[in-house]
Amino acid sequence: MRIYKFKTGFFIFSILILITGTVQASTFVSGGDRLVATQLEDNSWEYDIGSGVSATNQAAPAGMGLLAAYNRTGNVNYLNRAIAAGEFIISNSPAHHAHNGIFMSELSRITGDSRFADTVKSDYYDALEAGSFEKDGVTYNTSSYAQYIIDRRAAQGYDNLALWEIGRAAYGADLTGSGASELTVWGNYIETGLNAWHSEYSPAGNNYAVLGLAGGILGLAALNRDLDNPIAGGDALDGAVTAGDLADILLTYQTPSGGFSKYPDYPLDPYTGAQATALSIIALIELDADLYDTQINAAYSWLKSIQLETGGWSGAWAGIGTERNTVTGDVLWAMDAAVPEPGTMILLGVGLLGLAGIGRKRLNL
Repeated sequence: MRIYKFKTGFFIFSILILITGTVQASTFVSGGDRLVATQLEDNSWEYDIGSGVSATNQAAPAGMGLLAAYNRTGNVNYLNRAIAAGEFIISNSPAHHAHNGIFMSELSRITGDSRFADTVKSDYYDALEAGSFEKDGVTYNTSSYAQYIIDRRAAQGYDNLALWEIGRAAYGADLTGSGASELTVWGNYIETGLNAWHSEYSPAGNNYAVLGLAGGILGLAALNRDLDNPIAGGDALDGAVTAGDLADILLTYQTPSGGFSKYPDYPLDPYTGAQATALSIIALIELDADLYDTQINAAYSWLKSIQLETGGWSGAWAGIGTERNTVTGDVLWAMDAAVPEPGTMILLGVGLLGLAGIGRKRLNL
């Protein structure tokens, strides 16, 4: 009779790998369940949870969170709820939200139904290219609409948010297949936004500087381009000319906890923001996941640590403040992108068990 004695260290490590995968899945289950629970009857979500008021710009980020939960768990209910959100966007929401191109492209990829991506491309990107996109009675082309985003955010007092919005729109343009000339326009306006970026904190409200910077990096990385000229806006970005230069500056806002500060030039650790951290993860992965692996993993761990008891995430800082569906969606999207694919943990565990078998001691009795 043969008895195989496995090396204890390999065996324990393999079990830990499997347990880690289970813990990760629980994060996506509770987050996905929260998005399902807060989805309204019309398949949209609220900006203020409990208000009962549908906010059309919440459907895409929340939908991305559901797709992340589906990817990590295989729970078809999450996919079905994401499909319902996509149908809501097609039927009820003009495709002028910067998030839509990303979500609808991913939804088409997963389902094989091209309608979702095609709707955003035809109603938004193609219309902008043709100069026939209409919003609130005004007709725009890509250039004038990007400038509208900049002007609108400046009027709101949140001018850094223009970068967040334009960067995501540029990413969606690339995903939905816009032509080179259109991508160049989006890239030029990312550069405009970066030159207008500012780090000072305004007591009147959030300046969204880190979120905006991450959005700019995401857009440049998606377009695979750097800037035409070094930034000369009179702030911390001055002299930066490549997306890598900007990423180096972004990393100066990563706190010891692993999260990214909500406000530059402000005490970092107490003011770490979940959404700024999530988009920083996405931007760094798009730029060079291997190069920034350590920082991405630290940010992932911090996001996991501040998940609310509801399963969602806060729109304020360090897990404190008002829960937002859009933040929950962004966080789940980032966490999904930051960790190995669902089957990888199990395969790695099995592989390590195989290695344990190679190193086993055979006893012949």
